[in-house]
Amino acid sequence: MRPFGFHLSIAGGVYNACLTAGKMGISAFQFFSRNPRGWKSRVIPDDDVIRFKKLYKECAIKTSVIHTNYLINLASPDNELHQRSIKVLGDELETGKVLGIDYIVTHLGSHRGVGREKGLKNVLIGINRVLDVKSVDAYPVVLLENSAGAGNLVGNKMDELRWVMERVENRDLLGLCIDSAHAFGSGYDVRVKDGMDRIFNELGDCGDRVMLLHLNDSKVELGSNKDRHEHLGMGYIGRDGLRNFLLYPDVAELPVIMETPRDDRATDGDNLKVFLELIG
Repeated sequence: MRPFGFHLSIAGGVYNACLTAGKMGISAFQFFSRNPRGWKSRVIPDDDVIRFKKLYKECAIKTSVIHTNYLINLASPDNELHQRSIKVLGDELETGKVLGIDYIVTHLGSHRGVGREKGLKNVLIGINRVLDVKSVDAYPVVLLENSAGAGNLVGNKMDELRWVMERVENRDLLGLCIDSAHAFGSGYDVRVKDGMDRIFNELGDCGDRVMLLHLNDSKVELGSNKDRHEHLGMGYIGRDGLRNFLLYPDVAELPVIMETPRDDRATDGDNLKVFLELIG
């Protein structure tokens, strides 16, 4: 069965993600290695690294993901922010290397009014800087995640992701993560085959670099350009739509991370039950 799981907390120690995953019976997880709304890095004690690796094996985890913080903006025209974003992404790669993480997921960011072309060029400069001389055998793969397209965010259109992928110098260390809610918000109707066909037609030869799915329903309608995650089956994508997204041939075996809301309407267990019914 394909690896699947949730974005989990590492409060109390990074190894707690493994413990939580083991208790839930999931085989994949994602976490923030640092405060998602802060720049300060978190030093992981050596003992925690050892315990993480031990529990990772014991709990039969198959896929692990670090999600970068929300402040990273590789598309930014502001040099200070751009350089800081490059450093943080590089730090996350080093953390991932130490822990043996599979993927580092990051958003591309906002062009802040200078235009998409300039924003994408800034992303490419940043990615090339981060991945320079990195070995695919030693480091996690960086995954660019599609956005919903709010404001000046770049990366909501698949041809923009393709543009970066086709020009990156170290392609072996760069891939893509497709988020169902973000794609839906950006106008890709993941509920139907034509919508998924459109995604992969626009990605072209880069379609084989999609390595991870973020599975979320959407609180907002198709093409809203808003990023509003919903519990599985409770939003505008719905169960049938999510099933179409999950079982589309080009992604049917990829690992899945759910980033559903934290509220009293449904638990991770409830969402897991829906997921298992969807892949049935």
